[in-house]
Amino acid sequence: MQLFALCLNPLLRTFEDKLPGIRIGGRCNNTAVVAYGDDVTLFIKTPEEIPITQDTIRRYEAASGVHLNVRKSKAVATGTWDTTTNIMDIPCYTEIQIFGFNITSSGKQSAHSSWSKVTNRVGAQASEAYCRDLRLSQRNQYVHAFLLARIWYTVQIFPAPDECVRQLNLTITWYIWHGETLRVPLSTLQRRKGHGRWDLIDVAAKSRAILFDQMRLQGLKNRTITAAWLQKWDLLKPYINPPYINRIPAPLA
Repeated sequence: MQLFALCLNPLLRTFEDKLPGIRIGGRCNNTAVVAYGDDVTLFIKTPEEIPITQDTIRRYEAASGVHLNVRKSKAVATGTWDTTTNIMDIPCYTEIQIFGFNITSSGKQSAHSSWSKVTNRVGAQASEAYCRDLRLSQRNQYVHAFLLARIWYTVQIFPAPDECVRQLNLTITWYIWHGETLRVPLSTLQRRKGHGRWDLIDVAAKSRAILFDQMRLQGLKNRTITAAWLQKWDLLKPYINPPYINRIPAPLA
């Protein structure tokens, strides 16, 4: 794999030099190509860039002896891109997967598709672990360490839709109580251990916290849209005494 990465680098450098690329995050330069292992994702903004892309790939094929596998290649159109445009006979799809995320023509659809996949996998994992003979404390620990581990990666990119949060909460309660009628509400289990409860993860609260932290990190970078809006709204100042600090729920009697 290391030898392949070294041989692939000239192709990536050529794409970066010849294509304008797109702006990603707070990077000073635009990004025309992203590679992970043997997966290469190319960003094309205009039909005029297609001949440049084709010529670059053909030259690389002639020099290296490797060939593009069109059957394993996919294209997805975003915005007003004409889906009938031929890009080296690569078929155009309405949805593709990049780095574990489902990417469609719009951000909202991409988020919904990615989260639907994640929630289904969490449900399948809960079903597999359902028959294990575990105590309540052990099932609670399993939810923390394993069942919800896969969703925190997704929430850093896409906000969690309300329907997916509800589905995750239903999966958690079904797993903890083994399908029986809820003995204790989730809101009670989510109270702190110091209050005599189980400190169960609040999926909605933690998802918002992770997303807000990502926004904060973007706000600290120069020349990002997030930083510009946070500065306009004057939201970059640290809170000395947040208004929510006194809203900690009191322990139940």
